Amino acid sequence: MNLELNCGVLLTMISINMTIIGLTSLAERKTIIGVDYGNFLIKKYKLFRIFPIYVLLLLFAVINTLALLALYLTDYNLRATIFVSLTICLSFAIYYFFGFILKENRYVKSQLYENEFIGLYYKDDTSPKAECDIIVKMNNGYRTSKCISTDVVAYFNKFNNDTLKAFEDSFGPHSFIYKRNKRIIKQYIALTGHEPYDYRGVDDLVHISWEFFQLYRWSDLQEKWIIEILVLFNDKYAVNSPEMRLNNIIRVLFHINVFGRTENMFGYRVIEYLYKYVKDSYLCFCKPSTERTEKEKTLLSYYCQYLFTCVNAHYSEQSYNLVIRILKDLIACAGINGHINKHDMIRIILTQSAQYNDINIEQIATILYNVYFNITSDDEQKISLPIAKAIIIKKRQEQPNLIVSRCDLFPLN
Repeated sequence: MNLELNCGVLLTMISINMTIIGLTSLAERKTIIGVDYGNFLIKKYKLFRIFPIYVLLLLFAVINTLALLALYLTDYNLRATIFVSLTICLSFAIYYFFGFILKENRYVKSQLYENEFIGLYYKDDTSPKAECDIIVKMNNGYRTSKCISTDVVAYFNKFNNDTLKAFEDSFGPHSFIYKRNKRIIKQYIALTGHEPYDYRGVDDLVHISWEFFQLYRWSDLQEKWIIEILVLFNDKYAVNSPEMRLNNIIRVLFHINVFGRTENMFGYRVIEYLYKYVKDSYLCFCKPSTERTEKEKTLLSYYCQYLFTCVNAHYSEQSYNLVIRILKDLIACAGINGHINKHDMIRIILTQSAQYNDINIEQIATILYNVYFNITSDDEQKISLPIAKAIIIKKRQEQPNLIVSRCDLFPLN
């Protein structure tokens, strides 16, 4: 066996290693939902969900190093083996570039999403704690100590085409959060000892996830993502299910009242936009029932609380006039197709107004009561002026401060 220095092979080997190193540095410039793409790719991504990508990179580095030790050998079979090995390394470098670096790999994105969101909530015997979940009959579940990372929250503090697409992929009705294949169930059991949270409800459709509401609490663009989640679930997904659309808007309004904190969340544009979904609940065709009526009462109660908070804490003349117009419109459409009647509506409006020591809200309540009084005949009228005043006085005496306080709606481990 003769020894011979082959500079061509040496240069090829060095270039392959430098290529892989260079390509990896390019990946570090990308982020997926706020998470460093290159860092995740190298440290956590598993090819075929089996082989960590960093192990493959180390393997090819070892092959290159071993080839360096054999560069002086002239044996044909050994040279052929070295050539094949280096060709594989070069092929891997090309695949690595086109498959992972040049374009964001969907399998990497899939694993990254799962790494961020799996294990936040799981199925359990613990009954729902939030009032809205009890009303819409959400399934039992539990929150873990894991939270959505600050990198993800910061990413969704931007609103553009990229974040919109990522938002739908992460929280939309067809996201992996709602998938229940064997692999995902196995991951949940490994992490929490339990199966994933079961979001299925009416008509086997899925509710808006708790993962979304956890993001909503901390986002600086609360109004943007609230509107977008309603577009995804009510306008597109549950278009044929009035019951699920009602459930969604009830839960959304509850979380706005409890965790809403951005100024725009209480501006007149959002007031008007949310009204579209509230009005839909009182005009859609559905099967009347006691349960449905109670849900509609809860919805109006939540909505009035939101509207009066807008006037009380975020006053503008536009909002003030809009609230009056909206509630007048609701009273006018009361009782259509078996939905709640105007007597229930005015009672709820008066009750909610009693929470606030605010002259503007008192004026709104007075205007709306006069609307009710004028469109109701003496024989039909169930809430006279003395009764209306008594409702307000009684509520103020019972609970002078009815604003829902902030709280964790799931118990922690």
